[in-house]
Amino acid sequence: MSNTIRVYDEVLPVEWCENLIELFESNPDHHHILDTRNKSPKFTELCVNRVSKQHVTGLVQFVRKIYDKYKRDIGLRYIPDFQFLEEFRVKRYLVGNGDCFNEHVDIQREQTAKRAVSFLFYLNTCEGSTIFTRQELNISPKCGSVVVFNPTWEYPHKGLPPTVDSKYVMSTYLHYPNMPYHNNPYEKGNI
Repeated sequence: MSNTIRVYDEVLPVEWCENLIELFESNPDHHHILDTRNKSPKFTELCVNRVSKQHVTGLVQFVRKIYDKYKRDIGLRYIPDFQFLEEFRVKRYLVGNGDCFNEHVDIQREQTAKRAVSFLFYLNTCEGSTIFTRQELNISPKCGSVVVFNPTWEYPHKGLPPTVDSKYVMSTYLHYPNMPYHNNPYEKGNI
């Protein structure tokens, strides 16, 4: 089952990682705090697309390059072409205040069902692993690395809380292409 989970090191240069952390820290007015009242998930995030369009252009190129490698590595015929990406979100998990992301999957409702591939970038090296529970896979955050995986129910994972240094990650998702309803063979009247 873990044959479609890949970790690629040194995908983002250290300078980019540091710059993204600085972008996060210097834009507190754009932070979104997710706090579900003593439950997980709990973290603070920043949508890069809304704060720095110039970062997005470069990030798309990094994702495109790693996605091409991922497609070659897994060798699956039906994986979607690179067309649509979700916004880039930097998340910060602080030490000692309960920040973490308990077990979850990245597709949980209709709004997120368009996600085809997940990309989780580590912007700093720290403790606070990502655990894929069904695959018994423990991935330690390493600055500049990315985990690429399937976002569906077969890949539950969790982000452990950091214990020494804050943890910074960035996520995005490759979307399935939009399909116009008039091409739907199951639409009423076309059956």
